Order: sequence, then structure tokens, then C-alpha cells
Amino acid sequence: MNNNTGVTVRFSDGFLSIGSFTAGNDNDLTINAFGSLTANSLDGGNDLTITVNGSLTIDGDFVVGDRFNLIVNGIFAVTGNMSVMNDANIEVNGLMGVGSFNGLDRVNFDVNTFFASAGDFFVGNDSSFDSDGVSLFGGSVTAKDRFDLHIDGGVGIAGDLNAGAGSTSTGIGTLIVDGDINGPPGFGALSPLPISLRYFKGEAQAEGAMLTWGTESEESNAFFTIEKSRDGVRFEELTQIKGAGDSDVPLDYKYFDPQPYKLTYYRLKQTDYDGTSETFNVVSVQIDGAKDKIKVYPTLLQESWINIDLPTVDEDLEVRLTDMSGRIVWQRRALAGKNTLDLPTDIDNGMYILTLFNQQTQFSSVHKIMVQR
Repeated sequence: MNNNTGVTVRFSDGFLSIGSFTAGNDNDLTINAFGSLTANSLDGGNDLTITVNGSLTIDGDFVVGDRFNLIVNGIFAVTGNMSVMNDANIEVNGLMGVGSFNGLDRVNFDVNTFFASAGDFFVGNDSSFDSDGVSLFGGSVTAKDRFDLHIDGGVGIAGDLNAGAGSTSTGIGTLIVDGDINGPPGFGALSPLPISLRYFKGEAQAEGAMLTWGTESEESNAFFTIEKSRDGVRFEELTQIKGAGDSDVPLDYKYFDPQPYKLTYYRLKQTDYDGTSETFNVVSVQIDGAKDKIKVYPTLLQESWINIDLPTVDEDLEVRLTDMSGRIVWQRRALAGKNTLDLPTDIDNGMYILTLFNQQTQFSSVHKIMVQR
């Protein structure tokens, strides 16, 4: 890719597999929903933006320059080392895994779902790691000065946790470190934020989408902001809901959106009286209701077959089974009605993602499958 170039990988392109991938400056790479791209390595310049709505696998090292932006709504995997320079922003709304990670200054992670690093993880000054989902590290985590670690979900570190001067750790989640914790006094102990969020949910109803959330406690909470998106990447403000200010009892909130899209992503943000804000997890609402009627069973597979019932889906659906690294291990077509599909007998035990989709209507349904024979 030369400078100022954009590339989009579509489902209709098939499962693309290439050698080395090289990008100049000011480039955009987009993997559309259900699109798939595998490369042996990626070497990018400055101002590269990658949006993964499908599957992107780098079967080697990943190296980019300054101001890198990565949005993972699908599956993104790097088997080697992932290296970024300054001012990188990485948002994980799907599944992301790397062999190891190395970043310079001002590298910011926002993990809403699942992130894993098999080896060591390093970031420079003024970096942050926000884990509302689950983040697992097979090696040590090291950050330089003024590192902001926030955990509302769970973080597990097999090695040491090291942070430089001025670093902080906050949140209401769980931090497990098998090794040593080295940093400023108090670093590694999670301190609560102005609100303790119990849940944030979205539900399709006959005339729109109902959003509900609840807090365990609140301190100086001025208001909530609900943001809305068609693609889970670009959000716009939908409404503001007044907060309780200070409260030490559980409170529940709700908002009804009468004009959702067919598939709508919602995000919740909280703002203090002093203007400080915190953004929480993303939820999606599918209005047509067909997804809720789909049945996939058993989800714990001890035999070489799986049942898929499509009672409310008129069209056939593609079925794809991927492992946690994003590799496609099996795919078939499911017909409207009841389906019993045979799986390969040589699939390894472990967790898999089963995706049912129709590219033309943009319908999709995702299920977790455990193989244990």
C-alpha cells in the first residue's frame, strides 16, 4: 500500500492469504464483517488505521509507526511480536491475541471483551490499559512512568507487574498477579471510581430498544451519556440522564430508544461534577428478533455433530467455526429449519466461536462452543 491508500477486504473476496503486507503513511485497512485476511507479516508506517469487523491474522511480526489506530470488532491475531510507536489507540470489542507486545509512549488500550498476550507486554510513558473485559498475560507486564491501569473486568498476569513513577491502578474488577508487583506506593491495589457499575444491558422490544443499567454506589456523579452507533466504531450522543450525585445504595436507570437501527451498538459514559468522565462497555441490540430464536446445541461437544435450529430465519445461513486465534477450522451451510451437522473428528479440544451469518442481509448470530472429547 502506497501513501494515502485504503484497502477493504469483503466477504465476497474469499479467505485471502498473502505473504508480507507493507503499508506507507496515512493508510486504512478495513476487514468487513465475515471478511478474512491472513498475512505472514505486517510492516506499516505512520497514521495507519485498521478496522477488523471480520478476521485478520498476522502469522508473524506486526510493526507500525506513530499514531496507529486499531479497532477490533471481530477477531485479530498476531502470532509473533506486535510493535507500535507513539500515540497508539487500540480498542477491543471482539477477540484479540498477540504473541508479545511492545509500545512506546502514549499507547492506550481499551479492552471491552477479550485480550491475550502469550508473552511479555511493554508500554512507555503516559500509557493506559483499561480492561472492562478479560485480559490475560502469559509473561510480565511492564510500563514506564504515569501508567494508568483501570480494571472493571478481570486481568491475569503470569509474570510480574512493573510500573514507573506516577502510575495508578483503579477499578472494581479483579487483578491476579502470579509474580511480583513493583511500582509507586499503592500501585496494584484497585481503588474505586466515582461510580460502581453493576450492569449495562440492551434489549430489543416491539417498538424500539430498552437500555438498562445499575450502580452499586455513586460519588459526585453529575450525569450519564448514552451513545449510539451503527458499526460499533463511530458513536454519537443519543441522550443524557441525570445522575444521583452521591449515593451508597444500589440504583437502577433505564432509557428507551424508539428509533434503533436494525443492529445498534450502545455505549454508556459517566461524567463527574468536575467534568471527569469514564466510558463503560458496549452492548448491541438486534431488532428483528430472529437471533433470539436460533438454537445451537449442545454447546459442550463430546460427539462429532452439532444441532442448529433456525425456526424464524427464512434464508439459509453460512456456518463458520473459528478457534480463539481466529483460524477457520470448519464451515458449512445451514438451511431454514432443523439442521444436524457433522464436525471433523480431528478438531482439538478447546473453546471455539460458531458464527451464523448472511452477508446480504448483514444478519449474524455468534455462539461459544466447547469441544471436549
